[in-house]
Formats: sequence, structure tokens, C-alpha cells
Amino acid sequence: MEKEIRIDLIDIPAILMRDEEDDEGIVELAEDIVANTLINAISVRPQGERYELVAGRRRIKAHKYLGRETIRAVVRE
Repeated sequence: MEKEIRIDLIDIPAILMRDEEDDEGIVELAEDIVANTLINAISVRPQGERYELVAGRRRIKAHKYLGRETIRAVVRE
């Protein structure tokens, strides 16, 4: 199921953390999202009232950079 989720309800597990070098392209990714919308939704799994990120950490960072409060996500059980 795909839906808009508030970013502040998404927890990012430590195992998904990449090197800070990977953050260099966040501005470019944000600009691409503005120009073309978010093409691929992030993936999350429910964790009680919150969600755990499965894939899409850089897309979340780009949305935060843009000041957006929600992001399109595929919810996987």
C-alpha cells in the first residue's frame, strides 16, 4: 500500500546509515524532486504508531532539505 507519511514518524535504523560522503548529492536530489516529483516512493514497515525505513534515506534527507513534512511511501508488512 502506498501513502503519504509524515517524515517525523519515520525512524531510520543505524544499519541504513551510509558514509557522510553520500550526502553530497542531497541538494541535487532535492532539485530533481522539485523538477520531476518523487519518482520512486520510499519503503517503510509499520512499527506500532511509527514506521521504520527500509529504503530511501537520501530521499527523506532531500525532502527535509526542501522543508517538506510528508513523503510518499510504500508500506510493507
